[in-house]
Amino acid sequence: MCGLGQITLVRAGTNVSPLKPTTAIVRSFRFTRNPLYVGGTALLFGVSLLIGTWWASGARGEREELAIRSSIGFYLFVPPGENERLIARSGFRLLSSEDVTEDAAAIAQRWYDAREKHRVALVEREGQANFDGLQRFLACVHSLSADRRLSRYCYLAERVS
Repeated sequence: MCGLGQITLVRAGTNVSPLKPTTAIVRSFRFTRNPLYVGGTALLFGVSLLIGTWWASGARGEREELAIRSSIGFYLFVPPGENERLIARSGFRLLSSEDVTEDAAAIAQRWYDAREKHRVALVEREGQANFDGLQRFLACVHSLSADRRLSRYCYLAERVS
Protein backbone atom coordinates (compact mmCIF):
# COMPACT_ATOMS: atom_id res chain seq x y z
CA MET A 1 0.00 0.00 0.00
CA CYS A 2 2.94 2.35 0.67
CA GLY A 3 4.21 1.80 -2.85
CA LEU A 4 0.80 2.42 -4.40
CA GLY A 5 0.37 5.58 -2.34
CA GLN A 6 3.81 6.82 -3.33
CA ILE A 7 3.18 6.15 -7.03
CA THR A 8 -0.17 7.95 -6.85
CA LEU A 9 1.38 11.00 -5.17
CA VAL A 10 4.27 11.14 -7.67
CA ARG A 11 1.86 10.84 -10.63
CA ALA A 12 -0.19 13.70 -9.19
CA GLY A 13 2.94 15.84 -9.11
CA THR A 14 3.05 16.38 -5.36
CA ASN A 15 5.79 15.69 -2.84
CA VAL A 16 5.74 12.34 -1.08
CA SER A 17 7.77 13.57 1.88
CA PRO A 18 5.68 15.18 4.64
CA LEU A 19 8.65 17.49 5.24
CA LYS A 20 8.15 19.19 1.87
CA PRO A 21 5.21 21.40 0.87
CA THR A 22 2.13 19.81 -0.69
CA THR A 23 1.69 20.90 -4.30
CA ALA A 24 -1.51 18.96 -5.07
CA ILE A 25 -4.37 17.39 -3.18
CA VAL A 26 -4.85 13.73 -4.13
CA ARG A 27 -8.32 12.28 -3.61
CA SER A 28 -8.03 8.92 -5.34
CA PHE A 29 -7.53 6.75 -2.26
CA ARG A 30 -10.60 4.53 -2.02
CA PHE A 31 -10.13 2.82 1.35
CA THR A 32 -7.90 5.09 3.38
CA ARG A 33 -7.11 8.76 3.69
CA ASN A 34 -3.38 8.13 3.68
CA PRO A 35 -2.09 4.83 2.29
CA LEU A 36 1.48 5.71 3.29
CA TYR A 37 0.57 5.54 6.98
CA VAL A 38 -1.50 2.38 6.55
CA GLY A 39 1.30 0.77 4.52
CA GLY A 40 3.91 1.80 7.08
CA THR A 41 1.84 0.34 9.90
CA ALA A 42 1.36 -2.88 7.93
CA LEU A 43 5.12 -3.01 7.30
CA LEU A 44 5.85 -2.59 11.02
CA PHE A 45 3.31 -5.28 11.84
CA GLY A 46 4.94 -7.60 9.30
CA VAL A 47 8.42 -6.95 10.64
CA SER A 48 7.22 -7.62 14.19
CA LEU A 49 5.86 -10.97 13.03
CA LEU A 50 9.10 -11.67 11.18
CA ILE A 51 11.21 -11.19 14.30
CA GLY A 52 8.66 -12.99 16.46
CA THR A 53 7.66 -10.22 18.82
CA TRP A 54 5.06 -7.51 19.10
CA TRP A 55 7.29 -5.32 21.20
CA ALA A 56 11.04 -5.19 20.79
CA SER A 57 12.39 -2.45 23.00
CA GLY A 58 15.76 -0.96 22.26
CA ALA A 59 14.81 2.52 23.39
CA ARG A 60 15.64 4.04 26.76
CA GLY A 61 12.68 5.54 28.46
CA GLU A 62 10.43 5.34 31.40
CA ARG A 63 7.07 3.60 31.42
CA GLU A 64 5.20 6.90 31.07
CA GLU A 65 7.26 7.92 28.03
CA LEU A 66 6.55 4.60 26.34
CA ALA A 67 2.85 4.95 27.10
CA ILE A 68 2.78 8.47 25.69
CA ARG A 69 4.74 7.44 22.59
CA SER A 70 2.32 4.68 21.73
CA SER A 71 -0.86 6.52 22.73
CA ILE A 72 -1.89 7.50 19.19
CA GLY A 73 -0.44 4.71 17.08
CA PHE A 74 1.45 1.47 16.83
CA TYR A 75 5.19 1.79 17.38
CA LEU A 76 7.84 -0.87 17.24
CA PHE A 77 11.00 -0.14 19.19
CA VAL A 78 14.00 -2.01 17.79
CA PRO A 79 17.69 -2.02 18.65
CA PRO A 80 20.09 -0.08 16.40
CA GLY A 81 20.98 -1.98 13.24
CA GLU A 82 17.90 -4.24 13.34
CA ASN A 83 16.11 -2.50 10.46
CA GLU A 84 19.17 -2.80 8.23
CA ARG A 85 19.54 -6.48 9.14
CA LEU A 86 15.89 -7.18 8.35
CA ILE A 87 16.08 -5.31 5.05
CA ALA A 88 19.02 -7.49 3.98
CA ARG A 89 17.42 -10.68 5.31
CA SER A 90 14.27 -9.93 3.30
CA GLY A 91 16.20 -9.93 0.03
CA PHE A 92 16.65 -6.21 -0.38
CA ARG A 93 19.78 -4.14 -0.87
CA LEU A 94 19.89 -0.95 1.19
CA LEU A 95 20.51 2.02 -1.11
CA SER A 96 20.40 4.76 1.50
CA SER A 97 19.52 5.48 5.07
CA GLU A 98 18.77 8.98 6.32
CA ASP A 99 18.47 10.09 9.91
CA VAL A 100 15.41 12.35 10.04
CA THR A 101 15.28 12.63 13.83
CA GLU A 102 15.92 16.39 13.84
CA ASP A 103 13.00 16.82 11.44
CA ALA A 104 10.74 14.81 13.76
CA ALA A 105 11.73 17.02 16.70
CA ALA A 106 11.14 20.21 14.71
CA ILE A 107 7.78 19.06 13.35
CA ALA A 108 6.56 17.98 16.80
CA GLN A 109 7.56 21.36 18.25
CA ARG A 110 5.91 23.33 15.43
CA TRP A 111 2.73 21.28 15.72
CA TYR A 112 2.69 21.73 19.51
CA ASP A 113 3.18 25.51 19.18
CA ALA A 114 0.49 25.84 16.49
CA ARG A 115 -1.99 23.91 18.65
CA GLU A 116 -1.18 26.10 21.67
CA LYS A 117 -1.84 29.18 19.56
CA HIS A 118 -5.35 27.87 18.81
CA ARG A 119 -5.95 26.23 22.20
CA VAL A 120 -9.43 27.65 22.88
CA ALA A 121 -10.89 26.58 19.53
CA LEU A 122 -9.22 23.17 19.63
CA VAL A 123 -10.38 22.41 23.19
CA GLU A 124 -13.91 23.34 22.13
CA ARG A 125 -13.69 20.96 19.17
CA GLU A 126 -11.63 18.08 20.69
CA GLY A 127 -12.38 18.33 24.36
CA GLN A 128 -9.85 19.12 27.09
CA ALA A 129 -8.67 15.53 27.62
CA ASN A 130 -7.94 14.90 23.93
CA PHE A 131 -6.23 18.27 23.52
CA ASP A 132 -4.04 17.69 26.58
CA GLY A 133 -3.22 14.13 25.50
CA LEU A 134 -2.01 15.15 22.06
CA GLN A 135 -0.03 18.06 23.52
CA ARG A 136 1.71 15.64 25.94
CA PHE A 137 2.45 13.31 23.04
CA LEU A 138 3.94 16.10 20.90
CA ALA A 139 6.02 17.43 23.82
CA CYS A 140 7.28 13.90 24.48
CA VAL A 141 8.21 13.31 20.81
CA HIS A 142 10.06 16.63 20.71
CA SER A 143 11.91 16.03 23.96
CA LEU A 144 12.89 12.44 23.16
CA SER A 145 13.96 13.31 19.61
CA ALA A 146 15.93 16.37 20.70
CA ASP A 147 17.69 14.26 23.36
CA ARG A 148 18.32 11.50 20.74
CA ARG A 149 16.34 8.98 22.81
CA LEU A 150 13.89 8.52 19.92
CA SER A 151 15.28 8.15 16.42
CA ARG A 152 13.59 8.34 13.04
CA TYR A 153 15.23 6.92 9.94
CA CYS A 154 14.11 6.84 6.32
CA TYR A 155 15.28 3.82 4.29
CA LEU A 156 15.46 3.31 0.54
CA ALA A 157 16.05 -0.23 -0.68
CA GLU A 158 15.66 -2.30 -3.82
CA ARG A 159 14.93 -5.98 -4.29
CA VAL A 160 18.01 -7.95 -5.24
CA SER A 161 17.44 -9.73 -8.57
